[in-house]
Formats: sequence, structure tokens, C-alpha cells
Amino acid sequence: MTKREWRPPEWMSPFFKLAPWGFPRLILLILADGDRTFSGILEGFAGFMRHLGHYGREEIVVGYDAEAYFDAVRESLEELERTDRITLQDGTYSLTKKGRKIAERDRRQYQEFGAFVDGLLHPQTVSLVGLAVHIVLAVFKLIAGTLSSSIGLISDGMDTAMDGFSSILVFIGLRLKKEQYINVILVLLMLGVGAGAGYEAIHRILVPEALGVDLLTFSAAIVSGLVCLILGWYQQYVAARSKQLPLLSQAVDSRNHAIVAAGVTVGLVAALLRFPLLDSLVGLAIAGLILKSGIELAIETVRALRGEEIDFSRYELAFVEEYNRFQEQQLADWLLSVVAEEGSIHLSKLLARSREMLAVENVPVLREMGWGKTLTGIEKRVGSVMENLVAQSLVVSHGKKLEITEKGISTLEGNI
Repeated sequence: MTKREWRPPEWMSPFFKLAPWGFPRLILLILADGDRTFSGILEGFAGFMRHLGHYGREEIVVGYDAEAYFDAVRESLEELERTDRITLQDGTYSLTKKGRKIAERDRRQYQEFGAFVDGLLHPQTVSLVGLAVHIVLAVFKLIAGTLSSSIGLISDGMDTAMDGFSSILVFIGLRLKKEQYINVILVLLMLGVGAGAGYEAIHRILVPEALGVDLLTFSAAIVSGLVCLILGWYQQYVAARSKQLPLLSQAVDSRNHAIVAAGVTVGLVAALLRFPLLDSLVGLAIAGLILKSGIELAIETVRALRGEEIDFSRYELAFVEEYNRFQEQQLADWLLSVVAEEGSIHLSKLLARSREMLAVENVPVLREMGWGKTLTGIEKRVGSVMENLVAQSLVVSHGKKLEITEKGISTLEGNI
């Protein structure tokens, strides 16, 4: 196969046309590690791209004009030269005293940003954010309910305040490392809410009531629903990342609140159409959904109390799951190309090349943000992907020796 220089993927073409504003800072960080040629600087950018899932396979198709990317880097280098931040001698770029000072400043900023993100994704932080959000929403609903004399809105505000109480329980549970026991309380509360909602829906079916069109209640519910939807995504992401069942319970509860808000919308439509049964039926369906999610979490809680491992990958956000699949496919593609390039390669050598390819210490931005600890488990990832390649008959294994098959070569050529 013909070896080609690494190229960025097509979907990033618009970014590279706009990116010169961001490239100078990255270039300064790359040069802070040592002098580089133009190709060395490109390799620095490639190292960052690998951790986005583009592993720098040498034989890849360039489906667009990659000069936009190279032009962006060249323009950034010219700008840095004009502003006396770098010098160019014999094809090698170096930092000036001014450039090194700026690079050190940027290094500190990346470190601070990395610490901020780490703090934001800490389970205890999530519980505190949930507490703050529920307090604000509860106050908003109680004030709006008092001003509009809406009993429903006041009741909803009290329910939101109870969600704030559950956030306090989660925080305490995480601090005391009693997460599983706290989750029992959360699940019982969720089942209670579902049962109460079901009772109310059945009562309205048996004893129909005229529905009032309360726009303030409707607006408050929609705002609350949108906020809870975003909060739920945040909680679910951190729950799957940190493998914390109480956060997962809170994420499900936040999602249920968003669904209830959708039910309020249906109730308003039902009132306008003078069809109260629709509101009751939707309420019954929502109650069933809450009970279903509560029962599922109860089962997971019992399993956790028994010491069984919970598969948190089932609860990944859809876009995170899709991105993980994309990364695995890109890694499989790169591994296949390495095996093809070597003809026959020992698994230990393949793992060594993988560690070198994904070495965070060679990527200044990720290294300074301290994200290396989140990129561990390379051996496990490579082993899992290789098992899939062998299962698909793309690679054949002779003990620890790996060889590409004819099917693997055809697949690889089809991707080039």
C-alpha cells in the first residue's frame, strides 16, 4: 500500500477553514516541548486528533481539499513570526522569549480548565448542581403559584423541593460512601411518585373533571421540563462515567420530570379540545413509565447490594454511545492497517505501538489539562477490538502472532 501523510477527516474541513484563531495557541504549546519542523507541528495536531478517534492511519482517503488545513497552520505560523513569538531557522521553528512566556500562560490556563472540567464531572458536584437547580425551580414555581393562586403549581413546587432533598441525600451518600443504601431511598421515592401519579390519573378517569387552561402553570412546567431534561443528561453522563447508581436514579427522575412537562402540554391541548379523558390517559401512561423506571432501578439496586457488577454502558447517552462506536471503528481500522503493514505482528508489539500512538504526554493540550488518566485501559481496548477483528475473520491469530486475511485486505482497501 502507498503510505500517505496524515490528513484530517472531511467533517472537520469547515473547522480548519475557521481555525487559525485557535491554532497559534496550540502551536506555542507544541513548540514549548521542543523545536519542530512543519511536519513535526502537523504531527502535534495529529496527536490531538487521535484522541478524538482519528488514529492517523497512513493509508486513508482524502475526500476533500486538505490544503485548507495546511493553510490554516501556515497562516498561524506566519502570524506567530510577525508577532515575534516564534523564529524559523533552517526549516525548524523555535519559541522566542516572548512566545515561551505566552506558552507558559496558556499552559496554566489549560491546567485550570482541566481542573474545572474534572470538578464539574465529579459525582458530588453533580449532586450539588442538582440541589441548586431544584431550589431555584422550587422557588420559581412557588412564587408563580402564589401569584396565580394555582394549587397545581404550588404542589409542583413542593415536589421539586423534595427533589432537592434527594440531591442532599445523594451528596451525603457519596461523602459517606453509602451510595447503595441512599439509592434504596431514591427508588422508593420514585415508586411512590409513580403510584401517586397513577392513582390521580385513574381517579380522573373515574371522576372526570373540567380542565382549566392555566397558561402560567403550563409555562412553568415547560421551563422546568427543559431544565430537568438538560440536568438529566448531565447526571446520566456522569453516572455512566463514574458508575454511580444514585446519580443514575436522579437522572431518571429528571427525565421523568421532563416527560411530566410534556404531559402538561397534552393536558393543555386536551382542555382546549374539551377532551379531559386524553389528559387522564396520558397521565396514566406517564405513571406507568415512572413505575417501570423505578422497578428497573430497584432491580439494579438489589443487584448492587448483592455485590453484582452493574453494566453502566447500558445507560450511556445516545450521542456518547455513538461516538464510542465511531472511536472503536476508527481504532479497528488503524489496527488492521498496522497488521497489514507488518505482514505478521506479535500482540505485544501491536500494544506497544498503540501505547505510543495514544501517549498523552505527547499531546500538550491533553497533558496540561490532566486528562491522561481518563485515557487508560489501552490494552483492554486493543484486545477487545482485536477479538472482534478475529471473530469477523479480518485477522487470524496464531497464538500471539497476528496476520491479516484476504477478507481483511479487501475491507481495508474498501476503506481507503
